[in-house]
Amino acid sequence: MKSVFLILAAVLLASCACLSHEAPAAEATPIYGWLVGNCLALPDHGVHAPRDFSLVDFEHGQQRIHGIVLRKAVGQDHCPALLPDRRDVNAASGNAFYVVKLDSPSDLGIGIVGRVPAEPLSFGHCTTSEGIRFTVTRGSHWVWSGYYYLGYDVETTCAQPDNQ
Repeated sequence: MKSVFLILAAVLLASCACLSHEAPAAEATPIYGWLVGNCLALPDHGVHAPRDFSLVDFEHGQQRIHGIVLRKAVGQDHCPALLPDRRDVNAASGNAFYVVKLDSPSDLGIGIVGRVPAEPLSFGHCTTSEGIRFTVTRGSHWVWSGYYYLGYDVETTCAQPDNQ
């Protein structure tokens, strides 16, 4: 009986040790996505809600705003990216769409789920002929980019408008 208890205790300790090593690694890699309205588009990595995130707000000088990922968006769900005229193109990028709540109002920005990197990053956005390109760079290296298809023509401000 004593040996069974020792084996069980060893298995439980080993499983706890494995979990504690895996969680920090997942947190160490931030997940970037774009926000329009109350909807955050993230690569479909199975982000579980509720979940804190940080928003780089383009409407207020790139200030950081705390937010919470509430749940996956269902249907249009007040999510402009999921309107019928743009849903197919926006969903084709492999994003999942989440309803969020922000501590301060914003309609446009880049969300960061997970640990915010300590190194200096640049966040930007520009318009193509039919959408908004979002970028995160470190120096001259691309870290991440995302694209929001608007479904109508807009004036192009991107240096390379044909690339998404």
